[in-house]
Amino acid sequence: MKLYFISIIILLYINITNIYSQEGSKDEKPELFMQTENVPSELTLIYQLFRIGKVYTHDGQYENWEECGNCDVHAEETITGNYDDGKGWNISFDSQPDDELEAYGYGLYKFSNNRQNTNTYFYFDFRDNNYNINYGTVFDFYLEYNYSSDSYEYRKTNGTWEPIETGELVPIWKIKGSSLAVKTSDFPSDYWQNCLNLVHYGDEPEEYKSWLIWSPNPNFSASAYKVYRSIPGTIKYTTIATVNSETFDYIDKDTFYENTDGIKYYVKAYNGSTYSTRTNIVNTPQYKMPKTSSSDLDIIIDNYLLHQNYPNPFNPTTKITYQIPKKGEVVLKVYNVLGKEVAELVNEEKGIYTVTFGADKFPSAGHII
Repeated sequence: MKLYFISIIILLYINITNIYSQEGSKDEKPELFMQTENVPSELTLIYQLFRIGKVYTHDGQYENWEECGNCDVHAEETITGNYDDGKGWNISFDSQPDDELEAYGYGLYKFSNNRQNTNTYFYFDFRDNNYNINYGTVFDFYLEYNYSSDSYEYRKTNGTWEPIETGELVPIWKIKGSSLAVKTSDFPSDYWQNCLNLVHYGDEPEEYKSWLIWSPNPNFSASAYKVYRSIPGTIKYTTIATVNSETFDYIDKDTFYENTDGIKYYVKAYNGSTYSTRTNIVNTPQYKMPKTSSSDLDIIIDNYLLHQNYPNPFNPTTKITYQIPKKGEVVLKVYNVLGKEVAELVNEEKGIYTVTFGADKFPSAGHII
């Protein structure tokens, strides 16, 4: 009987060790699993999580939260052909510097791949302290890329697959089917001052709109969030939107998203009588005047207006926008500070117009329109 008893202990020891070696290896245990379908067998694609703004992590016990030092700016996974077994990304606190799999943390990400001639992407938001201590016992979730349809989907907790639209914002609480209020109170004390992010919204670059994405103020009981905007050439911020306390994004459809310094935004929480401090300020890459149709012009153009040129100061060109209410000859001239005419820019008719003034032929100086 003693020999039999010892034999059982040895078998148990071997089994437990084998389980640990299979499931405990970080290189073989992603939390975000990547699967592919209908990809040509010889084609290699790189799938990428690109982090936007600050990303946070903890010590594995949901304590000691801090900015994530090992979260890759571009967390990549390379897959050839079709694959559905163990490739993906590690959650930050479960990752080591020498791990094969790259790490993601509690932050906002853009997800895409390097397939040519495609612009398929979406946004992930992992900024919820409930992930995963209050979601259940596992961090794992699954993504799949279908090459034939050039589209993504995620697996819901009931095992069914949910399509992801190009440009969609997919928060982790939606993937996990959580009914809990989004929680950010465990993040570091400067979280609210860093949580606002700006991304583009739309299908065509020339039509991109400004998309603001934030998450709950951890130190304020909000009934709403207010969005503020400042146009170039002005200092004052004005309220452009109020959204309810469970909405954490806003698309500014009145302006465009471009590639030089432009419009500024911030967000405040509001509870009906008081306001929180503001978030960080974010800038669009460039300012443009909102587009107007010919029918709009008949309604809104009822006065003469010359807008501040932008940029100002400039080198060597700047844009000048003006409007006139009725048909007629318009002369737009530029003078230097001594009153000498240096350029005649335009003769136009009714509408909103923008002209470009190039000063590269003139010495550095102030000019008057």
